[in-house]
Amino acid sequence: MGKQKTILGWMLGALIVLSAAQLLSLTEFRRPETVSGTLYTGRSAWVRGVFIRRELPLQADPKADWSPVMKDGTLVGKGQALLRSGDPDLRTTRQARLQRDGRSAAGLTLTARRASIDEVAARYGGTEGEDRIEAAEKLTALLLGESGNADFPMSEEAAEGETVLTAPEAGVFTTSADGLEMVLTPENPWVCWSLPTGTPQDIPGKLILGQTWYFRTELPFPVETGQTLTGLLPWYDGLLPLSVEEIRDGAALLSCGEMPAEAAGIRETEMKILENCKTGLEIPAAAVYTVGGKTGVWRQEGEAAQFVPVSVRCRLGSTVVVELDPLEGPLWPEDQILLDGQ
Repeated sequence: MGKQKTILGWMLGALIVLSAAQLLSLTEFRRPETVSGTLYTGRSAWVRGVFIRRELPLQADPKADWSPVMKDGTLVGKGQALLRSGDPDLRTTRQARLQRDGRSAAGLTLTARRASIDEVAARYGGTEGEDRIEAAEKLTALLLGESGNADFPMSEEAAEGETVLTAPEAGVFTTSADGLEMVLTPENPWVCWSLPTGTPQDIPGKLILGQTWYFRTELPFPVETGQTLTGLLPWYDGLLPLSVEEIRDGAALLSCGEMPAEAAGIRETEMKILENCKTGLEIPAAAVYTVGGKTGVWRQEGEAAQFVPVSVRCRLGSTVVVELDPLEGPLWPEDQILLDGQ
C-alpha cells in the first residue's frame, strides 16, 4: 500500500511538472523584432529632361538671308543688333555706286543739291520695301556730295546697306529655335510635344528672358515639393541649385535661378541630379516614435530598451534618414532598433 502511494505521488509530480512546462511554453517571452540602420550618403542619378524657359522668338522677313551678329549665349541689351540680312558680295559694288553718285551730287549747285535732298528725304519717309531702300541709297549719295566725303572709303556698315534686326528686350540670344518657344512655357510646362517640331522660316533666333529656367524630368527616387537638389550638366563645371516646384504623374518640375549661357540653345539634355542630404543613418520609418514631445527610436540594450531621441534629416518613403550622432544620444549602424516600440 505504501509503495502504491509512492508511485502515485511520483506520477502526480510528473504531471504537475509537465503542465508547468506546457504553460511556460505558451507564455514564453517573445523577443521583439529589431533592425539595424544602414549608412546613407544621399542618392544621385543621371536623367534626361527638357529645358523650359521664358522665350521670345524673333520675327523676321523669311525671304531674307539672316546672319547672326552676336554669338549664341550672349547676354544682350534692348536695341542691340542681333542679326543682319544682305549679300556681302554686293558691298564693293554698292560702295562704288554710292561714291560715284556722291561725286555727281558734289558737282551740283548748292540750291539744286539741297532741293534734291528735300525731295529724296520726303520720298524716303513715304515709301516702304525696295523703294525705301533705293531712296535711302540716293539720300546717302546726296549727303556724301554735300559733305565732300564722296571720295573717302565708307565704313563697312554703311557700305553693306544691310537690314539689322535688334533685340526687343534684354536677354540671352541664340539662333536655335524649335517651334516650342510659345508652346512649352513656365505657365504650361506639362504640355505634350515631340521633337523635332520644325522651325518656322521666319524665326531666325530667340531671346531667353529672365534668370529662372525649369527642367522637367522623371527621377528614379522620390522627392517632395519644396525639396532642394543639386544638378550637374555635362558641359558646365558648376553645381546648380535646384528646387522641386511640382510633381505630376511621376515627373518632377525643377527650377533654377542660375542660367548657364551654354544651355541657351539646348532643349533636351542629360543632367545628374543629387540629393542634398548629409551623411546619416537610414532606418525604417515605422521605428520612429514620438514620446513626451520628442522624436526618437527604441534601442535594444540586453533585455531592456532605451528611448533615444533622433533628428530626422529627410524622409524616403518607407524609410527615414536620421542624424548619425545626435547630441542627445548616439545612434550607430550596429545598434539594434525596435520596430514595435514599447
